[in-house]
Amino acid sequence: MRTRTLVGFLLLALSTIGWVGSAFDAQGAPARGQELYLKHCAVCHGPGGRARTPVGRLLHPPPRDFADPVGMSRIPFDRMYRAIKEG
Repeated sequence: MRTRTLVGFLLLALSTIGWVGSAFDAQGAPARGQELYLKHCAVCHGPGGRARTPVGRLLHPPPRDFADPVGMSRIPFDRMYRAIKEG
């Protein structure tokens, strides 16, 4: 259950990457998260998180498709946390 909740949260967060409203800008954190994702992650995972990028096609193993709920549900929480925190 915990993994499903985390996957749902991650998918929701990724679905908002293309849209940052004024409420998000006022808080700063989501806008900063979007900035960091686009700077460090989007080149491989894509701006929408689907990993369909020219760079992503060259990597082995390929980057994870964040929009795939089955694939995302297989990631242990601690591994996902470390990947986000440490890159």
